Amino acid sequence: MKDCLKQAASQGHTSIAFPALGTGNLGYPEQNVAKSMIDTVISYAEKTSSSIQDVKIVIFHLDQKTQQVINPIRKQVEFWPHMIDIELTAMGLV
Repeated sequence: MKDCLKQAASQGHTSIAFPALGTGNLGYPEQNVAKSMIDTVISYAEKTSSSIQDVKIVIFHLDQKTQQVINPIRKQVEFWPHMIDIELTAMGLV
């Protein structure tokens, strides 16, 4: 994620989206995935001046467990002093 954030910023992008990978068939614990993703965004924002203003974490719309785990973590950083907005987005297959 960190490399993707750097690459997007180097190209002047203001937003980026990441899928919450590994919580389905791979069986990674949802709590670990959520914390790792949000911690990476926070660490990047704290250490880097960047064009990135919006980060979306995309979760499969039927994955209620990951949504339930990641939402409270996201809310903890809702008022954090950096300019990056972390948004939870549930999407289905098209």
